[in-house]
Amino acid sequence: MGQQMKNVFEIRSENENYVVLPTDISYEGIHEGSAVIIFLYYLESLENYCAFIDPIVDRSGEIDLFIITTSDEIERIVRSRYENLTVIRKENRGRDVSALLVAASEITRKYKYFCFVHDKKVRKTKFIKDFDLWIRNMWENTIGSRDYIRNVIEYFQDHEECGLLIPPEPFGDYYSAWFSDSWYYNYDITYELSQKLQIHADINPVYPPISLGTVFWARTDALKKLLLYPWKYSDFMEEPLPYDGTVSHAIERVLPYVAYDAGYETKTVMTSRFCATLLSFLQTNAFSAYSIMRKYLEIVNVQDMKNLIQYEEKLPAFFISKKSVYLYGAGNGGRACFYILRIMGLRPKGFIVSENKPESPIDGIPVTLLSETDLSGNCGVIITVINYDSQMEIIKELDRYPNVEYIVWHDLGM
Repeated sequence: MGQQMKNVFEIRSENENYVVLPTDISYEGIHEGSAVIIFLYYLESLENYCAFIDPIVDRSGEIDLFIITTSDEIERIVRSRYENLTVIRKENRGRDVSALLVAASEITRKYKYFCFVHDKKVRKTKFIKDFDLWIRNMWENTIGSRDYIRNVIEYFQDHEECGLLIPPEPFGDYYSAWFSDSWYYNYDITYELSQKLQIHADINPVYPPISLGTVFWARTDALKKLLLYPWKYSDFMEEPLPYDGTVSHAIERVLPYVAYDAGYETKTVMTSRFCATLLSFLQTNAFSAYSIMRKYLEIVNVQDMKNLIQYEEKLPAFFISKKSVYLYGAGNGGRACFYILRIMGLRPKGFIVSENKPESPIDGIPVTLLSETDLSGNCGVIITVINYDSQMEIIKELDRYPNVEYIVWHDLGM
């Protein structure tokens, strides 16, 4: 029996496959030849991307730079602006993915390591802030500087297990791929592509893809099954390219699985500057998210959030087995429990309190003192108060009712 196959998302998490490299210092020495391949499509934003290209134009011959485009004007501007690079024209079909797999097919085979990066266009004005961050994410974390590129090559040389270095998934106020499922409508087509390429990997809809945007550094051997496939422009949809659900969207997601099949790991790489941006964003917004969850659901930490799965597994059976179920406690814990039960389609018969009974029901659910509540028959009580001493006092009172089965809300996830 061979070792059980793991998903690339699991492997990245378990092995802590995150790489942070500086942009202003690099190791000394001559590195094996590498190529940076850039696809430029949008004339109106060309200057923004040239700001990333200008610092890496290399007269030493250490980095070979290729520009691929469909535009006469972009070709003219690039040729007049830069001397030490090669410009390649392609058909206006398949955009960045056909640029990589068709126009650059002969280039990638000549190098041990190569980078691919491309421009993008924002779709809605409200996304501009997130979009600009994503562009910085893709471009800075692949070609942040000439020193950074040297450090990437050095990392490949020192870590033979690494086949693919990818930027972090997009994140922002609207872009949520970093912390949510990003298969969208592309799981089935990605799985079908993996079968066509004869990729043996755990492509599982339970785990999100970790590569988005078709932007990466690669050890060429890690992507051979993808690169050597006889791609043609006709394999890709004509313009206008749909927003989702095409082979292009499958290819950007299948990359780490191709590397896995070849025996290599995929790691997330970023500059030290961008790492600071990411950590700042995550801590600020994690604080905001947990503040909101605490206010409405009494979720204060990661374990509380994971407990929701336990609630979904255990609470329906508890309700089915009882004639009626009450929530003991009408404070924040009781209301949070009630809201979660409502999402699950479960409705308690009432709230029980020991004192300070509210004058009106809560969302149509009556609130009674324990002494006023009819607990005869097969009743269930969910103790929702958070304070441990209060829980013990409530349990002591409920033990006087032989027909009552109780559970403690915050113990369900343990």
